[in-house]
Amino acid sequence: MKKCLAFLIMALAPSLTYANTGIFEGSGHTIKLVRSEDVQLRSEMVRITPGRGWCLFNGSIGDRVDYDCKFVLKNRSKKPVTIQVGFPLTSQFLARSDDMKADDATALVLKYRFIVRDKERTYHVRFVPYDQTKTLGAIFLWDMTFQADEVRELNVAYEMPTAIGLGDTTKDSDDIVRRTQELLLPPAGGRAAGSEGGRRDVPKSASDSRHDVKDWYPILTSNIFEGLEYVTVTGQSWAGPIESAKFELNVKGFEQYLNERYVIERPPYTAEQLAEIEKEKKETVARIENAIKSGELKGSPSELRDLLNDAAQEARFDWHIKDRLIYRQVLPAGWKEADGVITWEFKNYHPKDAIQVAYLLTVFPRRPEAVPSFVNLVLGSKPSKEDLADLREVYLAWWGISPKRESARLFVSSQRWYAPKNGMTADKLTPEQKAVVSALERCSAANHGK
Repeated sequence: MKKCLAFLIMALAPSLTYANTGIFEGSGHTIKLVRSEDVQLRSEMVRITPGRGWCLFNGSIGDRVDYDCKFVLKNRSKKPVTIQVGFPLTSQFLARSDDMKADDATALVLKYRFIVRDKERTYHVRFVPYDQTKTLGAIFLWDMTFQADEVRELNVAYEMPTAIGLGDTTKDSDDIVRRTQELLLPPAGGRAAGSEGGRRDVPKSASDSRHDVKDWYPILTSNIFEGLEYVTVTGQSWAGPIESAKFELNVKGFEQYLNERYVIERPPYTAEQLAEIEKEKKETVARIENAIKSGELKGSPSELRDLLNDAAQEARFDWHIKDRLIYRQVLPAGWKEADGVITWEFKNYHPKDAIQVAYLLTVFPRRPEAVPSFVNLVLGSKPSKEDLADLREVYLAWWGISPKRESARLFVSSQRWYAPKNGMTADKLTPEQKAVVSALERCSAANHGK
């Protein structure tokens, strides 16, 4: 299951790429990004505003992002200059670029509300599917003529969907259970008869210490990924450095919406649906067990064990979850944030790093009311006391409290969100965070007593 999640991330990642203006030569598919010695991009001002999509979020259609760009261009030569300017929308089209034609321009302009204008005119754009090296896709083109020493302000506005997919909070987006086994367990280790809950027992050798590896850790790493990106590198095609560049990313309203939105906006499962899911899960596990016994399904002990574990856990996923913690990653470094607006400002700017923000919508609860469904999702209806204690430590680690249990410590050290804080203890949590911890402890008491 986890390998599939990683593949989805890789498959969706290219859809993030939205670039700025560049200078192109050639026509048709021979178009090439080139450098101008005459026209300088003196300044760049980009406002990026993500917002709710046009329909309920169902995991297949993203939210939307508005881009409002202002470029100040100057002809540094003493003669008139005509250049072909291009704006690559995204590289998500590269996989099907051979099927796209120049006639697609109208449909794409309407779909993405693409408009480019200066004080004199609104430009009629042409379209090519990709550049010569096939690194940029869906390129809108138009011609601009500058008189000697002319300075012109160019405005480009468009709307794009956010990139979405199944994500993973593991630092390298690899299979956390497999990684943990490789680090701590013998390669040929198997589950011992009589082992319970999330523990994977292996024979203990003289040179090896036995550690617990929790089968439910992958549930904690899985999430819905949503993000956006603005690529700046095409700005290198203009003459000279960019004297000033400013990028504003207004996330205040979008983050408020994310915090209140269900991960998937659909009705929750009914009791009948949950019963059907449980039935299908048992049938799937039974089919896999029979295939292993008959020799029809082959693999190493660890591979077969993980396959069974994934099948047993899969039905627990219910993305009708609200009030969960969200991990945000903002790149590149050097940004400032005030009142929900993230800002980068540069002087003598040499474009290189893309402007990026990614949200990983986790299953961790943000409020105590969400704890019972969280525990059931991760540990099932009859969680062990040991697993509940481990889960509590993992939650505390989100807020920078280093786990004491070895299994929890190893797990959180592999997570993107883990940032231990010196001197951080549970008594320093906010009232809401303490309420979540208390709710986790009540779950333990309800199942196992004090």
